[in-house]
Amino acid sequence: MLSEILTTPLWGEYDVIVAGGGIAGVCAAVAARRTGAQRVLLLEKGILFGGLATQGLIALYEPICDGCGRKITYGMASELMQLCMKYGPDFLPEAWRSDPDEAPADAGRYKTFYSHALFAMALDEFVRQAGVEILFDTQVVRPIMEGARCTGLVVENKDGRGYFTAGAVVDTTGDADIFHRAGDPCVAGRNFMTYIAYRIDQMSMERAQKSGNILNSRFWYAFGAGPRGNGHPEGLPLISGTTAREITDFVLYGRNMAFDRLRQEDRFSRDITALPTMPQLRTTRHITAACSVQESDVNREQPDSVGAVADFQPPGEWYEIPYRALYNPKFDNLFTAGRTAAADGWAWVVVRIIPGAACSGQAAGVAAALCLKYGCAASELPYGALIALWRADRRADGGGRPAASAEKFVTLAGKAPKRRAFWRCARRSERAKSGVWPEKLRQFTIRKQFSNKTGVYFRYPDIAQRGFEEMNKRGRRRDDSHSRGGRRSQPESDRLHLSE
Repeated sequence: MLSEILTTPLWGEYDVIVAGGGIAGVCAAVAARRTGAQRVLLLEKGILFGGLATQGLIALYEPICDGCGRKITYGMASELMQLCMKYGPDFLPEAWRSDPDEAPADAGRYKTFYSHALFAMALDEFVRQAGVEILFDTQVVRPIMEGARCTGLVVENKDGRGYFTAGAVVDTTGDADIFHRAGDPCVAGRNFMTYIAYRIDQMSMERAQKSGNILNSRFWYAFGAGPRGNGHPEGLPLISGTTAREITDFVLYGRNMAFDRLRQEDRFSRDITALPTMPQLRTTRHITAACSVQESDVNREQPDSVGAVADFQPPGEWYEIPYRALYNPKFDNLFTAGRTAAADGWAWVVVRIIPGAACSGQAAGVAAALCLKYGCAASELPYGALIALWRADRRADGGGRPAASAEKFVTLAGKAPKRRAFWRCARRSERAKSGVWPEKLRQFTIRKQFSNKTGVYFRYPDIAQRGFEEMNKRGRRRDDSHSRGGRRSQPESDRLHLSE
């Protein structure tokens, strides 16, 4: 056993730090910045944003429609759908080309393949234009906890070891590493063997030439199992993918499957144009949250929905992601998004795809910025305050229709139904058990206290504004020191002393 006593310098102070630059992390960082956080830092252990959507070669933007001709996913999920096609080729059905709310049911689904390389570069632009600070090639070591609060992160990179302070932290590591090391009893997943590379051959090149679409020149060279496990190698155990040994064995096994077949082919007839630079795992670990999405929640409205995600297999099925799935009530300022949001079974597989990661990432970023601004814990943030930001949010280019509305975000079709789950009153006993905040909306009253049990929904922008004013009066003000940022040398008295 090696015992170390380290003196770790302070490298910077930030309002919000997002750890992990996958789709969820990118959306969380940009959303926090758009919501008003002045200093936002996005950490990524690799050198490309996008996670599985770029480094992992899963360059398929899964549907943001329900398979019956209705667009159901909005906000940044819709914004990134347009971004992935902005600079590169795509396979989007023509009926969805103008980004309508509805299309003929037989027009195909609102999904597309795209160029993973060009999407990665577009994400660079997306993040930088928002004013987010970026640090690549940086690994988070552990959170710095003071009771229920995470006050910063210890990191390591080429510069050595340092730490950043933060007012709020969003864990989008993909494996809930920060929550896990903060003491959250996370839930581990089980993963089938899957290995996908990009291949070209003579036939695919001819197909691309005839179609005029360069995307036809490449195709997935896939081995192992699909998302439901069909094709998993017999006798091979499932893994969680949360240890270095598991990941090493997983990647080597998959790469060897592909290489065994390639060695038997004519070497002049084909080529592998890209190999994944990260393990293609689906469900590694998720947090223990106030609510977890279950398979039985299919086509069921959530009272605190932050977005609807279509099942990419059967048409007409979808899941809503509740805000409660993005935090553990035991931690005041820790949030998560993407595949580490709380979900189980097939629901976990669905909500972690690109549209779901974008929805939950946007929600986590907005929530982190709001909780910091008003001095409340994650579990105390009223849902109405969260959804009001989506009503006011516009696309990043400053034009177009609102990126999302409360109606579209929660009710799927964009048309107000006669009944909404989050409009119905809940008995006080049920509210106390579930931690959900429904109240009698017709009264439009501001409660004397607000928390995750007594918060208020806001139906209209003026009501939301009154809610913000109320929070301003009652919220605990954060120290102005949180707003200072920048990396600088620290005197010995300011340094963090860690004993590990």
